[in-house]
Amino acid sequence: MKNDESKAFDWKNWKSGTLPELAPHSAAKLKVLQDYVEEYITILCARTFGVEKFRITLIDGFSGGGSYKGGKQGSPFTLLRAVETAEAMLNLGGRTKRIEIDCEYHFIDESKTAIECLHHEFEQSVYKSRVGKSIFLHKGSFESKYPDIVARLKKRHPRDGGRAIFFLDQCGYAQVNPAVLRKISHEVKHAEYIINFAIEWLSDFIGDSKEFRSRFETLGLQSQTTVEDLIRAKAQGGVHWKYLVESQIGPAFRKVAGSPFFSPFYIEPVTGHRGYWLLHLAPHERARSAMLDVYWKNANSHRHFGHAGLNMLAYKADADQTGYLEGMTFDEITRKTVKTKLGQDFARVIRDSHADGINFEHFAKSYSNQTMANNALMAEVLAELASEGELIVTGPKGSAKRSSNIQNEDIILPCNQLQFLLSSKSKKK
Repeated sequence: MKNDESKAFDWKNWKSGTLPELAPHSAAKLKVLQDYVEEYITILCARTFGVEKFRITLIDGFSGGGSYKGGKQGSPFTLLRAVETAEAMLNLGGRTKRIEIDCEYHFIDESKTAIECLHHEFEQSVYKSRVGKSIFLHKGSFESKYPDIVARLKKRHPRDGGRAIFFLDQCGYAQVNPAVLRKISHEVKHAEYIINFAIEWLSDFIGDSKEFRSRFETLGLQSQTTVEDLIRAKAQGGVHWKYLVESQIGPAFRKVAGSPFFSPFYIEPVTGHRGYWLLHLAPHERARSAMLDVYWKNANSHRHFGHAGLNMLAYKADADQTGYLEGMTFDEITRKTVKTKLGQDFARVIRDSHADGINFEHFAKSYSNQTMANNALMAEVLAELASEGELIVTGPKGSAKRSSNIQNEDIILPCNQLQFLLSSKSKKK
């Protein structure tokens, strides 16, 4: 960890009023966090008709002191505001019964001064009475504190550990071992993780050296990718080192952590040059889609290194090489490119791999990890293909669709398969 990075998260002089500055990339991360929590809770609660209380636990594994220079607040207060906003939005009109978001918060930090500062900030806030009841502060490392938090989750939700989001904004690159996340997910079935990595060291050190090998081992990915894999990929040339992170380290981390769904994109704020790799790991495809909603909403604050079509992390010589060298933002121009490329890829994959049809929910689960698209964009592409006669969309029982809006249970079919089905029905008559 570099000295400038250490100073950015130093609360040792908070009592004298000296607080760290909130860097542009950190502000961008907090914006992602707030938007995602709001989106996630809103989506889940929209599906739970008649439920008056929704329980969730938010864990901030590297919380810091909660306060920055200039009156700016950190991740603890960002999480609290996000839940309050989501609850307010859910109760705006429409609902016959008010829904309550029953959220517990756990804030962890190794720094004694950071926890002291955070405790002070809560004492001065409207949340003072909730400390020790629904808000808990823990001094220590994430790895030393997570077992107690998981035990509390299991007590609160005996059947499956409940829903929990772990925000792991580590001040470095190797403080979170993916094997630990696998252990947590085994106990907490609906656990997901938003992890930030300061991973610029790869650009300086990747190579066949003792230092690089030592650093790489701390990531805990040896069972899925090796130093040799990265050296080989770099030697091929023609790509930015950040593409190697997305395409090599991202999938390896997901597999070791045991999470079914992931998004491995970068935060690169418009103001400031420093960016972070943000890895989102989720147990459900709709959570992955909710994170993509946030990326498209924030457009230029995020970047993907790879290409715009299906199998987005694969190297394709015929793809636009700019994506491998400079990356792509989540803006309107990229959106149009993604739609064009996915239109070609979806038509092919439906024809070649789903001759008997596949419903949209299963289609999204099968291919969401391979694309920059969220569910809404995937459905939009399929609907356009249907309108152009490239494929057929029917209702769950094979009936014709009266609407172009694709639902989870709708069936996607290649055109030739529908013709075969109609022919078979005609013969039976």
